[in-house]
Amino acid sequence: MTRDRDPEQLNFGAPGRITVEVPHGEIFYRLEPSGVFHISVAFENIGAGVAAIIGAETVPAVPGEIRVSRHFVPVDATVRVIISIQTSEPEGEPFRSQTWALKEAFAVLIHYTDASGQQTMTSRASIAQAATRAPWVREIAVFRAGQSTPIAIGGGSIKTSNLWLR
Repeated sequence: MTRDRDPEQLNFGAPGRITVEVPHGEIFYRLEPSGVFHISVAFENIGAGVAAIIGAETVPAVPGEIRVSRHFVPVDATVRVIISIQTSEPEGEPFRSQTWALKEAFAVLIHYTDASGQQTMTSRASIAQAATRAPWVREIAVFRAGQSTPIAIGGGSIKTSNLWLR
């Protein structure tokens, strides 16, 4: 179900601190003139209870800052993974291109647990790009901690990247 929600204010940290307004749940990315690439993906808690965020990362790893917008996510609320990538470093170089998502697989992962800490999970948003359209969340996969086989897989959207916390 699509809901109209207010735009989100995203605050990117070092390097290249910026604040931007983004439509609720949409993927955001931008290469700054300074060479810092900013990207943010929204994950929505569609589970039965509060999700406690325990970390976030990218695959492959990138140089810069990775953080989350909140640490406790109520049901039907979103959390963002907010990433600032230093493109002057070798691992960040692919993000200098307009076609960064074509060059190699890129995923944003968020790790979380239920309120009691009993069920640790990971949601992975795989980012893709086609020659005729901008990067989007191609696939969402949910994993139990320590498992390599997903327990759920879903498709993404060209416009929005509301994903799953379960």
